[in-house]
Amino acid sequence: MKIVNLLLYYILLLIALGQISHADDESDDNSAKISATLLATALNHAVQSGLGEDLVQKVYDKDVGALYQVAKSMYANPRRQNNVDENDKLSSVQIFHALADGKEHHILSMVQLGFAYAEEDKSQAIQYFVQAGEDGPHQASLYNAGRLFAEEGEFAAALGYMRAAISLSTGAKMTETARAGYNSLNNQLQQVELGLNEMVSMFPYADLNDFPQQGSKADKLWNEAMALFESFGKTKKISDLEACVKKLSDFQMQNDKLWNEAMALFESFGKTKKISDLEACVKKLSDFQMQNDTKMSALQTSLLRRILTTALDIMSNEL
Repeated sequence: MKIVNLLLYYILLLIALGQISHADDESDDNSAKISATLLATALNHAVQSGLGEDLVQKVYDKDVGALYQVAKSMYANPRRQNNVDENDKLSSVQIFHALADGKEHHILSMVQLGFAYAEEDKSQAIQYFVQAGEDGPHQASLYNAGRLFAEEGEFAAALGYMRAAISLSTGAKMTETARAGYNSLNNQLQQVELGLNEMVSMFPYADLNDFPQQGSKADKLWNEAMALFESFGKTKKISDLEACVKKLSDFQMQNDKLWNEAMALFESFGKTKKISDLEACVKKLSDFQMQNDTKMSALQTSLLRRILTTALDIMSNEL
């Protein structure tokens, strides 16, 4: 106990003498920039928690890995005094910030910040999970970014990041978790009421087999359709929306009898403006929904049909 007290006294003395450099002081390229107060707190925790002399020395040298290890201990096992947590948990988050936001660009500290903010500040948590996931790349962070995006109702981003986690495949267990999460969300979204913009944004991420393949005829048709949809969003011209729907019809499986019949009825409606033609078209689309589409995922099939139906509703309201 005397040795511990002497070491703590030595730490405080070093601070007083300015021998522990502040965050803005020049330091070795291999050491972290961290305030004297945070460094002293980390040293104090390492000593009192019995984390070992070697680790204490590395923390004193501001070794990034050692600081991260002690900060994790501080967050998981904050010291208690008079039945009240000391500031270890808050200080640990500050250390994670110093390592993640500074020149160290420490990926695992970003991950810890993602978990630290996940309950109280989802937007902040997403920011760090996204950064760790993309810069690592870090598979669990990609999945957790997707999970939190889903909780926030940002489904296109949720599908995209979960799919990226599956594609990374750095760990079998994490890949299985990401796939299960993706499939569960995929199934849920087939039953969720969505806006037209949401459905359009989600479509490219709604299939694990990357349909449509980049550079393919289907990809070209989809991009042309989206350009027309974007034009409609700016001009509100029904002609742009009609052209978009026509492109989407070309994008769909053109050898499907029900689909072709539905599109023929849609074209007829465009000429005659008869509600009966529109109703018959929607009926054909409903029948088509029952067919098995081998090229698209179930969610993509659902989204595409809902996009078309919504577009038809808009045109109907213009009559």
